[in-house]
Amino acid sequence: TKHPLTDIGIEKFLKDWEKVPKK
Repeated sequence: TKHPLTDIGIEKFLKDWEKVPKK
């Protein structure tokens, strides 16, 4: 079961990930 909070958390994580420098 997927919760809306999980999707939002993933979106925020991805947005932050874009700002994080990838090694």
